[in-house]
Amino acid sequence: GPTGVGKTETAKVLAKVYYGSSDAILRFDMAEYSGSEGLERLIGSVNKNLPGSLTTAIKNHPASLLLLDEIEKASKEIYNLFLSLLDEGVITDAFGKRIMGRHLFIIGTSNAGAEFVRREVEKGVGGEDLQKELLNHVMEEEIFSPEFINRFDGVVVYETLKPNHLVRIAKLMLTDFAENLKLKGIKMLSDEAVYEKLARDGYNPAFGARPMRRLVNINVGDLISRAILSGNIKEGDKVKLISGKKKDEFLFEKLQA
Repeated sequence: GPTGVGKTETAKVLAKVYYGSSDAILRFDMAEYSGSEGLERLIGSVNKNLPGSLTTAIKNHPASLLLLDEIEKASKEIYNLFLSLLDEGVITDAFGKRIMGRHLFIIGTSNAGAEFVRREVEKGVGGEDLQKELLNHVMEEEIFSPEFINRFDGVVVYETLKPNHLVRIAKLMLTDFAENLKLKGIKMLSDEAVYEKLARDGYNPAFGARPMRRLVNINVGDLISRAILSGNIKEGDKVKLISGKKKDEFLFEKLQA
């Protein structure tokens, strides 16, 4: 699916459900391993006496979620490596040592076909029909081979975000922000007007919901941090986040504790 629609966020949630923490992720961006030395960096090199980053990570954390971002950018040699891992649950490093990966939850994310998804959604295609059409598209374009696709237990197609999705995402982001403030003894409240403003100002069709996260971290975070540093907000205070009139503007008011 397109960028910024929640593919990686889904992986974080699954890691928390299966392994108890969203930090239990072994994340590899395949765009960084697309060159001739990509495979060597993943499984190691005998000549250079270097261990592989992927094989070492799996060996040290055998029960984790392995996230392969932008998997369409991997080379043919790396695809063959993952075919073995997905099929047998075993990966062999450059030194001939077999690394067990049978307790891994493996997810590959891809933006391949994102423009195709956008066009199909605009035509009203969705659900299982969209998934079928997209799978046909990526195989016809030889982005992925049927052999590779079939190694996965399932394929999930993410559609472009709709306004109601954005508001719900905004609420989740501000809820997380408020939870962090609770650790400092500060309670922060928000309302629908704030969620709608965050969704409206922070959405970019090209980047999905990612700009919303930056808006929370930078604009809202800076607003509250400055107030804490200046003493305007103290431990035990209760504040309400308010949507400002300007774009990306947020304000706050102190409430009676």
